[in-house]
Amino acid sequence: MVTIELVLNNTALMKLYERWFCERPARLDAVKVVRYFRCASQAEFAGFHRTPRHTKLIDLQQTEDQLLAGFRGNTRYEINRAGREGISATVGTDMDQFRSFYDQFCKIKNRPPSTLRGMTGYWPHLVVTIAGHRGEPLVMHSYLADPQTGRACFLHSASHYRAAEDAAVRNLAGRANRYLHFQDMLLLKRRGFAIYDLGGYAVQSTDPELLKINQFKDSFGGDLIAESDYESLPIYLLRRTKSFFGIG
Repeated sequence: MVTIELVLNNTALMKLYERWFCERPARLDAVKVVRYFRCASQAEFAGFHRTPRHTKLIDLQQTEDQLLAGFRGNTRYEINRAGREGISATVGTDMDQFRSFYDQFCKIKNRPPSTLRGMTGYWPHLVVTIAGHRGEPLVMHSYLADPQTGRACFLHSASHYRAAEDAAVRNLAGRANRYLHFQDMLLLKRRGFAIYDLGGYAVQSTDPELLKINQFKDSFGGDLIAESDYESLPIYLLRRTKSFFGIG
């Protein structure tokens, strides 16, 4: 069963499909240019290259108090303090505003920016949220939200506080980030979503940056699960060929 399907490249030469939250890849898709993300299956399938993935899921059917109780003590403190400091949480509806904010974050982090085609393809399925202070956005999040499965997957996180010279501003934005995660859970819960996906978890990693991200995600609790991403062999071989020749 296909839940969310995106067509990110639709030309006479090639269509690139992305499918999310399926049980397993469809056998007939082996000859297409298609990627599957967050599949429940952990099996190997002919015609597909499998990549093991892990993530942490939080049950949004809990009460607000139960959600908070699952957080680490310092995280609860940071969330409560952010509320006292006047951090606000709102829903973003302007794709250009979000893309501009996110691309500035990518510049700070020396990452590739978004593409208009990719963002336009994802936008109808995204829930975007903003943490602000005194009218200025500090942090933005996005979630790929699937009403069919009741799952909302944390996809983008952007903030500019790492470029701030003032340590107080950086600390405030860090608290705003935690505050926004909690408000996002409550928003998605109100909208009928049952599963909050923290967007991946680097199991057995020794990378200090990834371990730091794991610790941040651990501070919200949740259950660690194993899943799979799949690529059909046409796109897997195409990507490897481009990489071999230094393209993309």
